[in-house]
Amino acid sequence: MNTKIAKARVYIDSHYAEPVGLAGLAAQLGVHPDYLSRRFKVEVGMRLHDYLLWRRFEKAKQLLLGSPKSVKLIGYEVGFSNPEVFSRAFKRAAGCSPRAYRHRQGFSALIPHSLRETTVHDGHRY
Repeated sequence: MNTKIAKARVYIDSHYAEPVGLAGLAAQLGVHPDYLSRRFKVEVGMRLHDYLLWRRFEKAKQLLLGSPKSVKLIGYEVGFSNPEVFSRAFKRAAGCSPRAYRHRQGFSALIPHSLRETTVHDGHRY
């Protein structure tokens, strides 16, 4: 992987909760924003902004399952300045709201793995 792209990923992984813009990151790395955008997409497989969102959502999932913090606070902690925007974006990415994710994943985490058989009834998985 290109060292500039590797550095961009490391930066995003460490600063995902802060505003990370293409132009600012490109300036930090000493490259043109268009170059960073194109190379990042080729080498990582997604746009830089999408990678930033993915990183934020991965951390949000960890916090939703591993802490009693409110969804609003978790949204702020992972870099969203508006809880409603966080909830809508999370729902688009995960297929359910942050509260529903916490409830579903938290509940299934309490079931021993050996008992987690998937049953299909009337087209729904249980």
